Amino acid sequence: MSHAEALQTLHPDVGATEAIVEFVDELRHAALTDEVRHYARRHLLDTVGVMIAGAGGDVATRAEAVLSAVRPAGRIPVPGRARRADLIDAAFLGGTAAHGIELDDGYTKGSVHPGCTVVPAILSAGYVKKASGAQLIEAMVAGYETVTAIGRAVHPDLRHRGFHPTGAVAVFGSATPRAYARRALRSSHTRTRMRCGWSASGCSSSTD
Repeated sequence: MSHAEALQTLHPDVGATEAIVEFVDELRHAALTDEVRHYARRHLLDTVGVMIAGAGGDVATRAEAVLSAVRPAGRIPVPGRARRADLIDAAFLGGTAAHGIELDDGYTKGSVHPGCTVVPAILSAGYVKKASGAQLIEAMVAGYETVTAIGRAVHPDLRHRGFHPTGAVAVFGSATPRAYARRALRSSHTRTRMRCGWSASGCSSSTD
């Protein structure tokens, strides 16, 4: 993760989605270097700390108040909150808390915040699937690499066109770890690609 400057040029016939999906599907904890594991753990702990600190903030508190008024509680714990939530709400509340106090990590060359989207997603999905520590780190790397790769590719044009890159780009980083966490259930290459497509459609209304 510290060697983000090492760029790979895709062959014209290779689609970007296919390249990302292949990377995610082939990623294994055993193949990660000690340095990558170290930074993945550091970003994980840092983001959880910010989620806890931000849980008491005005933004996160208002978000939970809205959800609790219309949706029942769930069984997934949310860092810093007493009330548990379902899979989607837990990830949403965790991400809101992480970003709400503006202390979450950021990738300047993509103008994007990976942690507030990737970490809540892997924690929520990991809790449901009873993921191991190694699986969480795999998902961290998959999510962060996806966010930084796409973020850098569209920077600075995306921001110059008036979009917040985190909302438009980081959604892919939360989708790939979800697909990754599902690998315990034999999630397929096609399903991972579908999740990327759903993410693109949800954040941009694209029909591709």
